[in-house]
Amino acid sequence: MKSGLSFLGAMFIVFLVWITIGKNHGERIERACSPFGWAGNVTVSLFSLTGGKAADHAQDMFDRVTYGCEYASWRLFFESRYLDVIKAYFRATGVAELSEHDLQKIEKALEYENIPLPPITVDERKALREKLKEEGYGKTYNFNRDEREDWTGRK
Repeated sequence: MKSGLSFLGAMFIVFLVWITIGKNHGERIERACSPFGWAGNVTVSLFSLTGGKAADHAQDMFDRVTYGCEYASWRLFFESRYLDVIKAYFRATGVAELSEHDLQKIEKALEYENIPLPPITVDERKALREKLKEEGYGKTYNFNRDEREDWTGRK
């Protein structure tokens, strides 16, 4: 029993190291929540063997759980700083509504401050999954913000 615990402990330490060596905060959040995506992929794969709608429902459920983990982590560590950057931009420019140009400036400021954008939403994940399905890719695919740019051409 003792060796089993030490193996699990070692795997947990490897998992923590894998999270911390991520290239930025957004990637670290995605890595910390990736076990939910992995469990979702396995579950959806098993449900897809039945050929029913259960696989779609499982995918929706795991998308919500993954998004919940990513959003909760983002809010815990970065939301206040994110809002501070946006408030500072509004105070500095005096604009009432944000244009595309304003959003680009805010994104550059967030990048400069090393603050990740909020995680992509469940609806965005679903839309991307449908687009991939139309293009002949599989149903089970976990998205992050970088891949959303690749597939949609927008941030």
